[in-house]
Amino acid sequence: MKQLFSAILFLFCTFLLAGCAGRHAGNTLLENASPDTSALALYCYDGSITTCSYLYDSTEVQKALQSLSAVDAKKSGNFTPSQAAAPVYAISIGGKDGNDIQAAWSNGYWIAQNGVSYRFDYDFKALASEYSWSDPQTWTSTAILPCARHLSQDSSGWYAPFLTPAEPLDPPENISASMVSRENDAITVAFENQGDAQWTYGKYFSLHVLLDGIWYVVPPIPDSIWGFPDIACILPAHTAQQETYSLTMYGSLPDGTYRLVAENLAVELTLP
Repeated sequence: MKQLFSAILFLFCTFLLAGCAGRHAGNTLLENASPDTSALALYCYDGSITTCSYLYDSTEVQKALQSLSAVDAKKSGNFTPSQAAAPVYAISIGGKDGNDIQAAWSNGYWIAQNGVSYRFDYDFKALASEYSWSDPQTWTSTAILPCARHLSQDSSGWYAPFLTPAEPLDPPENISASMVSRENDAITVAFENQGDAQWTYGKYFSLHVLLDGIWYVVPPIPDSIWGFPDIACILPAHTAQQETYSLTMYGSLPDGTYRLVAENLAVELTLP
């Protein structure tokens, strides 16, 4: 009788645990998303072109998030960029705290914004076709992908297949740029106008890395706060002035040769 009771108790506990496991299936990777206040952006890199479309209807956004959250996600500590392959999908959505939530997916791996990777079995091709996506945009660059940095750099350095070669520079006439100083993440550049007309420029800049003789665009670390003030700066004729650029948005960079590019003018620097 005692053995029978033990067997029944064991079966009851087994069924109870199975039920609990079923109720807790899925993941919490997108639990802080805010579908009522933010559109869902879906990116796809097909090996040459990156496309981004948007889902605005909050009901559809909630349904898409539920579909993604229903997938079991198991941490995978051995992911490296070489394990990714086209197509690469990525998503971005506003969070309840006001910051974007970003992630990339490739070859069965979900790469979170913080760089942690998960095994994630999901049909993103179906996601791209089952909802009312709109306002498509295209780029030839992978740097626009959310979490592109995690696909192009790991502990061993840069992984060129997921970096985009930089466009050739076309510097403005009579304008030169030179390095003034470099202190931690701050790069101060002097612009000199040697012409007879004033020169107007903006605050936007990018960072490139030199790998095997080719300059590649460096993706920033995933975040929603990076941006550039939309203002115009004036450099009168035959004058010079300085601008300081912060590389904080690029985080920790592997050793190598880099160039900061502003208005098609470049200054080179070597790290460390």
